[in-house]
Amino acid sequence: MRDMVLNHTSFIAPTRDNAVDWLRDLILGMSQLAGAGVVKPLLRARHFPHDVECLPGHDLFSISLDLLNRGAHEEFRFFNSLNSKVPLLNDADSQIKARFLGCQHKTMAPKDGEPLLYCAIAGGVSVGFPSSQEWDADSLIVEFEELLADGPPEEWSEVIDNLARQRHAASVVDRHRSEIREFLMQSGNGADVWNSREEAFPHLVFGCDVENHLSQVNPGELGTLINKLASLDEAAGKWPLEKGEAPPWKSKVTDESYSVKTNRSLREARRFRSREGTQELYLWHARFGGDRRIHLRFDRATFVVEIGYIGNHLPLRST
Repeated sequence: MRDMVLNHTSFIAPTRDNAVDWLRDLILGMSQLAGAGVVKPLLRARHFPHDVECLPGHDLFSISLDLLNRGAHEEFRFFNSLNSKVPLLNDADSQIKARFLGCQHKTMAPKDGEPLLYCAIAGGVSVGFPSSQEWDADSLIVEFEELLADGPPEEWSEVIDNLARQRHAASVVDRHRSEIREFLMQSGNGADVWNSREEAFPHLVFGCDVENHLSQVNPGELGTLINKLASLDEAAGKWPLEKGEAPPWKSKVTDESYSVKTNRSLREARRFRSREGTQELYLWHARFGGDRRIHLRFDRATFVVEIGYIGNHLPLRST
């Protein structure tokens, strides 16, 4: 998961009410990113909140206290529970730190451009106020120079994710998820799919046996599998909102036949370990690749969709 990085330069508000409203909206977006598994519950910054002045006499910490006084208890609690990393490079990866120290933002003063520069180098998500047209966007362009030991500085331009309003979170989540899935398609490695499952498919849960199943999937079929899991994930994400008896599947998902369910050996061939390690039946299935199957189960009471098996078509006849 990625770091959130405080873009302190953007924290300017015309009035105290604007600052409180903007901060609440920002925190809701930050919470949405954390809930989607995009970011850690961590805020990296050059300055502590009480050193970031939003308007004369009111710093970012005092504005957060106004949230509490106005009844926004959950927002205040979330903001103040974030693990702070101040100064900016505190506990940063050594390779990121080394590159960061050799770079400089092209158009902003070093102290102001450092948060955006860090996002460009480390893949962080900039968070701030929509205090100007420049900052009121779900992405920003960061132009910077990198000093090299054996030549002139190199010029770089990177697009970074930016959050200034709650509505920006959806775009950031979509881009993040698309990048993760694209990487998985390129890697051709089932272990990568397993290790990235929570980020790539946040609305699905996976049983304990699936890690081994993924290691046996043909690399040439991983792209098809990832697309199918993405479709199932989308349906699982919409289910709590639509509240149907089953998730609103975008592609065919079917239950096992009566003959399979009533045949003990065939039924038991569809029993696998759940994420809790208990043996459970996974009788619903979706197809991918030539003749491969994803077996799953879902619970209307909890809206949980759990994948239990990925692999070859399971037997339809007793042996």
